[in-house]
Amino acid sequence: MSSVLSRVALVAGVLLIAELTATPTQANVFDGDINSGQAKVDIDLNSDAGASSWILEDGGPSHMNRQWFWYRVDGMTSNESIDTISTPSIINVGPNTVTAEYSHDGITTPIGAEFTVSVKFTLTGGTGAPSDMEEEIVITNNGNSTLNIQFFQFADFNLNGVAGDDTATIDIATIPVGPGIPSFDAAIQTDSGPIGVSETIVGSQEEPIRFEVNDAATLYGSLTGGAYDLANVLADGDQSFGPGDAAWALQWDLSIGAGASITIAKDKRLDIPEPASMALMGLGATMILMRRRKA
Repeated sequence: MSSVLSRVALVAGVLLIAELTATPTQANVFDGDINSGQAKVDIDLNSDAGASSWILEDGGPSHMNRQWFWYRVDGMTSNESIDTISTPSIINVGPNTVTAEYSHDGITTPIGAEFTVSVKFTLTGGTGAPSDMEEEIVITNNGNSTLNIQFFQFADFNLNGVAGDDTATIDIATIPVGPGIPSFDAAIQTDSGPIGVSETIVGSQEEPIRFEVNDAATLYGSLTGGAYDLANVLADGDQSFGPGDAAWALQWDLSIGAGASITIAKDKRLDIPEPASMALMGLGATMILMRRRKA
């Protein structure tokens, strides 16, 4: 009898050890894309390729070439993509959403800067236009002193699957958020095809203070070529580039207190532009932004 009990106990122990050491469930494994209907965005969380494809329907063209994030903190001599901070931890994943977190321990360069950057992508809409990709970035200072960080977004869309015929515009709000203070309204890109893209800040979240529109290769080279700050401040007013291989970039200059966090929330929309002119799309983006600020 005692030998039977011993064998039972042994088997139970083996099963317990197997359970404790088992490979984690697949709940937080990201397979590289998010989907809503037939709309799909491919995202590489481990390189600056970032979000590299956005289609609206099966077999349709990709409207996106590259969108990703860079940063620079005190002591760094160049802008670096956030995937260089650490291997991403997948915090949450679902069919149409993924949240990844990058953590810096303060031990490696930049010395003393302890922070995390969390990025969340959520795709909504369905098959065909419109299709929205909401993005939420949360930067948390885990250190004991103020974190000064420059945060960048680079966006290169090849609308309707074609590079070289796009026009991108950064629209600065004509109604400032305060006396004499201009504010970011929208980034808008169009070409001769049926689909355009716009980007707005959601609600009252942090707005960029610098921006640039340029040829995609030139802008990417500048952003990644050193401790580069984007060319334009909001007071410079609207800026456009194109037609050509257009891209835009946004920059936030942030000071985050010890233990505090700052959230950047944005929405990108692929849609069919108004037939009259893209000026109407710019007006629509302004109205959307005003509604969101009131929300």
